[in-house]
Amino acid sequence: MHILLTDGTDVDLIVAKWPWEAQLITRAEPISIAGVSIRVPRMSDLILLKLAAGGYADLQDASALLAVGEADAVIREVEAHIDDVRPDVREAWRTLLAARER
Repeated sequence: MHILLTDGTDVDLIVAKWPWEAQLITRAEPISIAGVSIRVPRMSDLILLKLAAGGYADLQDASALLAVGEADAVIREVEAHIDDVRPDVREAWRTLLAARER
C-alpha cells in the first residue's frame, strides 16, 4: 500500500497477504524516524519484495539494492528465504545475479 504523507513523504506500507510477507514483517528491523519507531524490512527482504512485484522498475530497484552494502551477505539472506516466495521469483533472481556478474 502506497501512502503519501501530508509533508510529501512517500511511504510503502506492507500488509501481509501471504505467509512469506508476514515472515518479512517479523524480520523487519526497528528504526527511529522523527522520534517514532517503525519497522523497516531488511535489504534482502526489500529485494524479495521487488522480485515478487516483478515489474521492470522493480527488478532495476532490486539490482540497485544489491549493489549497496555487503552484497555477499545480502545474497545469502535472499537465498535463505527466496523459496518462501512464489517459484517464479527464482528465475528473476538468477537473471539479476547473472547480470551482476557481467
